[in-house]
Amino acid sequence: MQNNSESKEKTKNKFKKGEKRTYYKFICKCETGCNDFQEFLDHLRTSHQIKNINFTEVIRKGDGRVFSIKFYWHLSCQCGNKFSSSLCNADLKVNGEKIELLKKYNLSCLKCKKVARFDAKESLHKFLKQRVKQKLIYSFYKEKFAQFHNDSHSEKMLENHKEQLCEKCKLLGRHCGKTSIIRHHRNNYL
Repeated sequence: MQNNSESKEKTKNKFKKGEKRTYYKFICKCETGCNDFQEFLDHLRTSHQIKNINFTEVIRKGDGRVFSIKFYWHLSCQCGNKFSSSLCNADLKVNGEKIELLKKYNLSCLKCKKVARFDAKESLHKFLKQRVKQKLIYSFYKEKFAQFHNDSHSEKMLENHKEQLCEKCKLLGRHCGKTSIIRHHRNNYL
């Protein structure tokens, strides 16, 4: 079997304007992109020698922590417009042995300015909880990831993100993708 880090290009590639981009649902701290959570777990096993993760223990150790998750998702508006955004935001909290969704920040439609709906809500909720598990794994196995300082999911900046259409930008009073703003939000509001 081919090593995941060999079979996937590192996500650090720079894109030229108009070039199609590949969005991975899970990006490891080593910058390897994975299409689903199982592929991410397989990558941890083969590339980072992390086997048999005890999620009950990992989640319990993260009890009380709140996470701001950025993600790429598809949305639909009542006006019929369908679009995708790579700068969607949600806040989740570890509560006991469960991961709870606190808030999904709304995005408005560019055409009609009304709030759009996230498509496939059940899949979205499952995905967001898996992204929290990913962060908890990094925390639990911090010595395995100490050499990596990249956190692509939380350092996202999107050039043409429309602040006036993003609920989180409006709440922050600035672009929600700026790292310093994210740190300010975490330190002061979460």
